[in-house]
Amino acid sequence: MEKKPFNPIANNDHTCGILRSSREIPPADYLFKIESFSLLVDSEIEKYESGVFESGGYKWKLSLYPNGNVKRNGNVKRNGNGHISLYLALTETDSLPLRFEVNVNFKLFVFDHTRIIL
Repeated sequence: MEKKPFNPIANNDHTCGILRSSREIPPADYLFKIESFSLLVDSEIEKYESGVFESGGYKWKLSLYPNGNVKRNGNVKRNGNGHISLYLALTETDSLPLRFEVNVNFKLFVFDHTRIIL
């Protein structure tokens, strides 16, 4: 079997193209600053959550697992040491219909101020 090179733009061996989208809602920024990530990693804290912020008419929060999210459905699945997990979650979902979906273009930038190379 011929091994094909990885192409992040390819779509299941179909013809590649350009995807254009528009938005009616302006983009939003949120800064989730952690003063001492090493203290957070060394602590017994499994999950650290941001404050609630609003974007696109919805309320959101970020959930950070400093040692990776090691649980799935309450069961330990893997060792998360050396990894972090960060999730974007809707808050106040009680008033939303069952199986409600929101399409989000979410970009994450992690800045490590201790490893700045000049």
